[in-house]
Amino acid sequence: MIIEQGLTVKLTKRNIEYYKEKGYEVDTSEILVDIKDLPLQSSYIVFVKCDNCDKIFQKEYKSVSKYKKHYCSKECQSEYKSNLALKDFERRIGGQDAYTYLKREYIDKQKTTRQISLDVYGTKGNSPNIASWIKNLGIELRQGSEAVKIQWIDNEERRKQAARIMRTNLSKIDRSFMQ
Repeated sequence: MIIEQGLTVKLTKRNIEYYKEKGYEVDTSEILVDIKDLPLQSSYIVFVKCDNCDKIFQKEYKSVSKYKKHYCSKECQSEYKSNLALKDFERRIGGQDAYTYLKREYIDKQKTTRQISLDVYGTKGNSPNIASWIKNLGIELRQGSEAVKIQWIDNEERRKQAARIMRTNLSKIDRSFMQ
């Protein structure tokens, strides 16, 4: 957020008409200008409050005037966006706590990330997002054979598909060496 402030601006031939049209008295060499009246491309340094950590920092007005949100660092911007995404995720799961929901679905009910993605987003394609939330919230991801084993539980379609593949592959094997 841009902090309300007044700036002392030196009047020149290039800006005198601009400030006159804004209603300022331009009979001196310098005037006190409200920040809202600066031209969008002004390079005056202004004070800005970080939208994530509330730290006050300085930046050129022309880079600040382009955006609604302001961050003191890339880390603060990343943290802010992550918190926003977490709130959106919790909204999608009916306002429940994300950690509790994912622990219940992933650990207790032993759902796969694809199954959880289907429940939350309506598509299996967001399973990497679910895996990322699980990891970021400190829930241990299943690895290796444990993860594969879970995928076979109550999955008759997967069993049929695997059987078809095996029948196709077995029919292609050269068995002449067995005679």
